[in-house]
Amino acid sequence: MKMINTAPTFGNFMRFFCVSLLLLPFAGLTQTTHTVNVGPGLTYSPQELTITAGDQVTWVSLGGTHDVNFATNTVTGASFGNPTSIADASLPTQGTGTMGSIAFPDAGTYNYDCSVGLHAQYGMVGKVIVNAPSASAEILELFEAWNTSITLENGWNMFGYGCPEPKDVIEALSAHTNKIIIVKNSSGKAYLTEFGFNGIGDFLPGQGYQVKLTESIEGFSLCDAYITEISDQLDAILNAD
Repeated sequence: MKMINTAPTFGNFMRFFCVSLLLLPFAGLTQTTHTVNVGPGLTYSPQELTITAGDQVTWVSLGGTHDVNFATNTVTGASFGNPTSIADASLPTQGTGTMGSIAFPDAGTYNYDCSVGLHAQYGMVGKVIVNAPSASAEILELFEAWNTSITLENGWNMFGYGCPEPKDVIEALSAHTNKIIIVKNSSGKAYLTEFGFNGIGDFLPGQGYQVKLTESIEGFSLCDAYITEISDQLDAILNAD
């Protein structure tokens, strides 16, 4: 009888995961905060800022009296055409210090100026360009949350192997070999670092292991290699015909 291998591969796992996520809205992604310096002259720095949808911008006054006006173009008197939520979030006039922050949830180009005196007429204008995040970037960020790390203490510890495919024990632990005395699986098979003897073979998904250390290891994770590969694989999968 011919045996069929039904074990999940990393490629199949990736394809299933990506397709599943594409059917759902992306939420809970990390927000990045950017800073625009205001003044002390009649400038916003940078004058043109490019960010990603969901990011936040904070304006900090370095001197003078200014505002951040997203509502009406001070020079022409016409609306900037920004969404009401952004126009209403315009930052009022103030002196030195943090003026406030505005979040930009949607892609687009958002123009603004300083409506104090003739500041806008003399060129105190700014622009925030908001790019939509790529699907691969969003999914990769979700993977980063999945790839949790732990701290292993000096002495005996237990950990689970949660990567999607088996991996050679010696290779997986190569960054920590000098701190490891022995690793054991549930069957009592062992990896002895002193002798380079690997009686376990591969770490297996879903299995638990014991490890004895000479000193603690912070940020212990065995799946980092998968995270570094995911971006290119996601682009290939999502862009496939």
